[in-house]
Parts: sequence; C-alpha cells; structure tokens
Amino acid sequence: KSCLDSYLVSVARMKTHVRVIATLSIKNVAIGAILDPDRNPARSGLVSHDSKSLNLSITRIAQAIVPQLAINDGVVGMQGNGPVEGVPISSGVAVAGTDALAVDRIGARIMGFDPRTIGYLWYLSQLRSMSSENIQVVGDDISQCISKYSPHEKFAEALGWWVKDWHSYVDGDYLH
Repeated sequence: KSCLDSYLVSVARMKTHVRVIATLSIKNVAIGAILDPDRNPARSGLVSHDSKSLNLSITRIAQAIVPQLAINDGVVGMQGNGPVEGVPISSGVAVAGTDALAVDRIGARIMGFDPRTIGYLWYLSQLRSMSSENIQVVGDDISQCISKYSPHEKFAEALGWWVKDWHSYVDGDYLH
C-alpha cells in the first residue's frame, strides 16, 4: 500500500446549511463517509438530521476520518437556504491547509460566521483546545476576505445544536 492510497483530500464548496450552519471540509468528509441510503432521511431514516444529532455525528465521525488536505472553495460559494436551495455568492477566495479544523474555522470566518457558533467546529475545537489564536494563516489578511454569507432562513434553529453531555456521545459511551 503506497502513501497515496491513504491520503484523504476534501474539496468542499463553502455553503450555508439548514442544520449545521455551514458546509466545509470536515462536514464534507464526515457526511460523505455515510452510505448514501443511510444518510438520506427520506430513504432510510438511519441518520438523524436535527441540529443536535447532526453536529454530534459529524464530530464523532471527524475523529476517525480526517482529511490530510482540506480545501474550502469559496470562489463561488452558496448562501441562503443551502445546502440545496441557496444562491451563488462570489467570494473570490479559497482556503487550503493540512489541518482541516483550522481550515474550516478560517472558512467559517470568511463566510462571516463565528466558528464558535457552528456545533461541529466548536466540539472539535474543544477536543483539540484550538482557538483562533492557535491558527497560523499564510496569505491574505482574513479580515480583507470576509464575504458575509446570508445564513439559511432557519439559522436560529440551527443555533440550537449544543448538548450539555456532548462528551458522552462523542466519546462513545452513550449506549451504556
């Protein structure tokens, strides 16, 4: 097995999302890792798509499947009622790096969102003790790249992702 066989690259279009606020590289890989019939609630119902469950599921999967190269393409992103019914927004930027969490936190900021308000980014940041101060950016000043994506019309509902005992689910002992 060569090293190329196990190198995971995530290329995600920066877009708003009805349940998790933003689709970025980590969500792209985590949800993509679930078999299609199982991730579609209309077909199987096996994966819950409420904000709490979805953010926790992305966090749990992201601990096992991590892209070694994360690329968030915001050259033309999607804002509003994403991930399907949004409208294009020309941000003119792309963010890439070998730390997917850092890349996604920067992507969220470019979209005009505080990464602490996106559940899966907050949970993963807590697990890694990562804050904005821990991220080294090479290239343009982020403050000059912010595009302020319009959130999904259900943005307020998506903010209800926090779960008090989130560690028990993410650590896997929720079945005991």
